[in-house]
Amino acid sequence: MLYAQISGMAQSAPLEITAQDHGILDGWQVAVIGAKGMTNLNAADPNNIKESEYHRCTVVDADTVTIDGISSERFKAYQSGGYLAFRAPADLSGYASGRMDVKAKVGGDELLTLNTTGGGLLIDSATSSVFVRLAPTTLSAANLTAKDYVFDIELETAGGAVDALCSADSVFAVQPEVTTSV
Repeated sequence: MLYAQISGMAQSAPLEITAQDHGILDGWQVAVIGAKGMTNLNAADPNNIKESEYHRCTVVDADTVTIDGISSERFKAYQSGGYLAFRAPADLSGYASGRMDVKAKVGGDELLTLNTTGGGLLIDSATSSVFVRLAPTTLSAANLTAKDYVFDIELETAGGAVDALCSADSVFAVQPEVTTSV
């Protein structure tokens, strides 16, 4: 886990946070811990940050990020302190392939498997990211209805070494459809 000390949080839409030389990647997930005044986004337990307490950010510059989808206009004014907590980007340049398994529960049967050879998983070493790319019928074909599932991702080097990118209890949320055809 990495931390960037917060020096300011604006009452704005989207929420703008100043943290000098933060080193956060654009689109990265961050959590706010220990901020005084504007406490609405503080993680409940800074030593055990829940996935739901992370928020995608946009990098404005080397000292500023915005938290996408969060308006802080009605939050109490920021007073002092706090940190942006974020996971260290992983160097993915040595990986040749990857696979992802989605299950109803840890240790359960695989309901959906995605991999880099089939195009459902994409390794982007430039942004230290792994993207899931789903065809429109993938979820229905796997009988995945709207609810939370668990998943893990393993990456493989050209030499055959396999590393876990995330744990088997990571959450894969399927949302109900909200759009309608015209």
